[in-house]
Amino acid sequence: MKQAKSRCLYPTPAQWSRIQARAKAAGMKVSPFLVACALKPDTKPRAGQPLVLTAEEQREMVDGVARLDLCSRTMLAPLPGMDMSAIEAVALLCRLFAPGEAGEKR
Repeated sequence: MKQAKSRCLYPTPAQWSRIQARAKAAGMKVSPFLVACALKPDTKPRAGQPLVLTAEEQREMVDGVARLDLCSRTMLAPLPGMDMSAIEAVALLCRLFAPGEAGEKR
């Protein structure tokens, strides 16, 4: 087998410590570990690869996020004629009518 050529890397001391620790955990020397990591097949989807969600599932998820956004904006908007939002009003009602904590006067 032909002898491999030496190459230079410039990791920070913290990066080098992490690399050494991961190589040790994998039961490998650093150099073969780095080569194995670099040549490992990509797991990220590439153009043309099928997605995990169908187009319909993606649309449903986007619609759900849009509904959550609308709900949160509505809850944070000031109530008409009041100086507080709906979420602040609910918190106030909870403090007024919820059972008090130990030692709290009602």
